[in-house]
Amino acid sequence: MRPTHAGGVLHRPGANGPEVLLVTAAGAPHEWVLPKGRIKKRETPVEAARREVLEECGVVAHPDDERVWCESSFILPPHVVRPGRSAEVVVHYFAMTPIATAASTEGRQLAWLPLTEAMSRATHASTTAVLRWLDGQLGG
Repeated sequence: MRPTHAGGVLHRPGANGPEVLLVTAAGAPHEWVLPKGRIKKRETPVEAARREVLEECGVVAHPDDERVWCESSFILPPHVVRPGRSAEVVVHYFAMTPIATAASTEGRQLAWLPLTEAMSRATHASTTAVLRWLDGQLGG
């Protein structure tokens, strides 16, 4: 299915293995998620993932491989769906390496965590599944 959203799974080497970046969700600061957002017209999923990572995290990142992604999908609850939009969300997540920092435009909390700790802190099962995918991509 064609993606409606794209996001980044930022990772870097840590003292005890890879670390990943989680952010708090917009409008739900108690939820820890991966940065993602809607793909705009004339924007590729990779371009959307880069933009969302920059906006939400203040990180300039490069995808490890633009041809490889993890697909995650879910149905939004009716009270969240905007008029004229589908309740089905299909996200393509790209493994990404940070290359620089910039100012975030959204002011969310950020946490670089060891991969196993990030899996425990992630609020949604879909986020944990994407982190498991990353673990496989990194040879874990």
